[in-house]
Amino acid sequence: MQPLINLMRDHLLAYDVLQMDETTVQVLKEAGKTAQSRSYLWLQRRGPPGESVVLFDYDPSRSQAVPM
Repeated sequence: MQPLINLMRDHLLAYDVLQMDETTVQVLKEAGKTAQSRSYLWLQRRGPPGESVVLFDYDPSRSQAVPM
């Protein structure tokens, strides 16, 4: 699956405009975090009309390093 994700990410990075948003999610039994902690589901969308790519990434933090 990773080669397909890599191709999709390359397509994302080849276009001029990138949309990105994060949504909080609650993850139960996550190592090092309580059940009440927030984690984030990141959405990345980019591409010309008719050829857009949408990727979702999970990350336990909201650090600016995540979208970079």
